[in-house]
Amino acid sequence: MSSFESKGVDNLDSEKMKIPMLKYLWQAGPLSRNKYSIPKFFRQLEILKHFSDWELKILSRYMHKRNFKQNEVIFDKDDLGIGFYFIYNGRVEVSESDIHHQEDMVTVLDRFAYFGEEALLQENCLRSGQAKSTLPSELIGIFKPDLADLITDYPVIATKMLQAVSIILANKIQHLSYELRDMREKLAKYESS
Repeated sequence: MSSFESKGVDNLDSEKMKIPMLKYLWQAGPLSRNKYSIPKFFRQLEILKHFSDWELKILSRYMHKRNFKQNEVIFDKDDLGIGFYFIYNGRVEVSESDIHHQEDMVTVLDRFAYFGEEALLQENCLRSGQAKSTLPSELIGIFKPDLADLITDYPVIATKMLQAVSIILANKIQHLSYELRDMREKLAKYESS
């Protein structure tokens, strides 16, 4: 006789497992169809490697998923920037004009890439280019009001998020400084010949 049979049907209510816990275990299990939950997705990002699983779960509560159709504009040049995006699925093309507005520089970003981080740190940040989905895409975004709430509710997690964004920007600045140095060297060689 099983433990449920020995206790009788009337006592089953007190023995029920909590449904939210069952749902979580099912979704988190190895046979789950939802293979890439937001915390699992974030676990695969190098910039979030210093977050614990619990911190990623909390962080994901402040995120928003949004679907974009093929060729749908996510934001345009000179739009007010308020969000930072991760590509959960799909492909995004980010284009920026050069200094003289003569030629667009295009960057194609796929799953696990991110863009728009400047908007989280700057007040009244205007987008420097356009972002458009080139395939049906699903993005995960955090916006300034969400970050403000995260700072209030979980300051340590917010600090780690701001540190991750700062590292992204520092890496971009370092890359640009290397490019500038290479251009100066090429210009010096050109002028000396």
